[in-house]
Amino acid sequence: MGYLTIKNLINIEQNKLGLRLICGKNGLWRNIGSIKIKYLDELDKTSSRRLSLLYLPDNSLRDLQKNKTLQESLFKKIKRNRIAGIIKNYAHSVPRGLKNFCDTNMLPLIETLLPEKDFCNKCEKILSHLQRNTTVINGVLVDVFGVGILIQGKSGMGKSEIALELITKGHRLVSDDIVEIYKDDTGELFGTSPELTAHFIEIRGLGIMDVTKIFGVSSVRDRKKLELVVELMEKKSAAIDRLGYQKWLNILGKKISKTVIPVKSGRNICTLIEVASRMYLLKKMGYDITLDIRKNLQNRLRIEGT
Repeated sequence: MGYLTIKNLINIEQNKLGLRLICGKNGLWRNIGSIKIKYLDELDKTSSRRLSLLYLPDNSLRDLQKNKTLQESLFKKIKRNRIAGIIKNYAHSVPRGLKNFCDTNMLPLIETLLPEKDFCNKCEKILSHLQRNTTVINGVLVDVFGVGILIQGKSGMGKSEIALELITKGHRLVSDDIVEIYKDDTGELFGTSPELTAHFIEIRGLGIMDVTKIFGVSSVRDRKKLELVVELMEKKSAAIDRLGYQKWLNILGKKISKTVIPVKSGRNICTLIEVASRMYLLKKMGYDITLDIRKNLQNRLRIEGT
């Protein structure tokens, strides 16, 4: 089972499902555990150990608008059941009491532009796909020269400090420490931050800081395509690769190019990551310096052998 939050659903499938967050923003971190969407009359009949979405049709919203007793009854049912978020159709307004309840209980209330049946059918298929194609990875995700780079390494190797230095040089933070990864319909991988830690970074000695408050909103991104993995490794245990043979990391069945950088005192890892990003961009354009080196070496050996 993958790791899928309300925030992920909105960010990934907002256009397909016509989604718009009405209230309950502080609950976007809630995990969706069940692909089955619940209806109001099911709250008393069934119980689930997994967090589910609750759909409120127009007739229920009209009844709630007129009857505060029904509102109180609904609130009790929601509290008794494991509800991750509430979905409503755009055609009817939201009772003020429901808005207040969702904000108070950090329960996202989301509006959809799709008709009821279309939404439920599409949403359940999408949830099924996303839960199979979503995972959580330890590391720091940054945007360097437009390349989404996942920095990995043992605890204490300075991943967050390197990310902070990259930010000061104009690059952007996506997520620190924990990265939520999902694969879209095209097979590409995207990374985002858990809602609770979005835009925050932890630096030993300084504590937790809000990157947007210190460096501005241009220093962060909500999500980024994952294209390159940089693994930081202690020099004594790192396998030194002088010719740059291709390495890969398999994430959700997709191979991502990986670069191993040995870490030792005096090395500017931030600059090395910037260079790794530029080298990756050159490879995307069809130029690979290692192929040139091997070709030159083979030509020299052939000439010397004649």
